[in-house]
Amino acid sequence: MHARLEKGPSLLEAGDPTPGKDDTQERKVGQIKRGGRGGRRLKPAVPGHERASRRRG
Repeated sequence: MHARLEKGPSLLEAGDPTPGKDDTQERKVGQIKRGGRGGRRLKPAVPGHERASRRRG
């Protein structure tokens, strides 16, 4: 996580917000596919998948 935080400001300084957003989205998707950590965060956003995330988590 610390390395990611360092990467963030450098991207902002470079003036490329689009790649930064793509990285965040990819990270979230990766977490959801990996385990229930991402699912928990997605639970409030998607009420339909709430039950599935609870079972996984």
